[in-house]
Amino acid sequence: METLQNFIGGWWEEPAGEDVAAVVNPATEEAIARFRAGSAAAVDRAVAAAGAAQRAWAARTVARRVEHLHAWADTIAAHAAELAELECREMGKPVGGMGATGAHAAYDAATRPAAVHIADTAPAGAL
Repeated sequence: METLQNFIGGWWEEPAGEDVAAVVNPATEEAIARFRAGSAAAVDRAVAAAGAAQRAWAARTVARRVEHLHAWADTIAAHAAELAELECREMGKPVGGMGATGAHAAYDAATRPAAVHIADTAPAGAL
């Protein structure tokens, strides 16, 4: 059974905690993975990495953000079957209800530019 790791600041790392818990498929009660508890230091690193990533994202132009969103949507669409299976195992949902994930990502990528532009140009506190 796979033991999950934390992804912090672009790197996978083994959590430092002693306690181990299982990820359980609620439909079958089968343990599908396990994970180790993290530490306060790992949380601090994750928060710092998220802040740095947000600042880097905010520094990109709207056009560049849209390119990233389209690439993200394309990647989700290319792996839709695999992602649907994983989500079904984790959430216990039927596979038939999972097929729209890629379509939602593509829709978000296509419609987000207007919202991003408005947020970028609106006066502080206006949104």
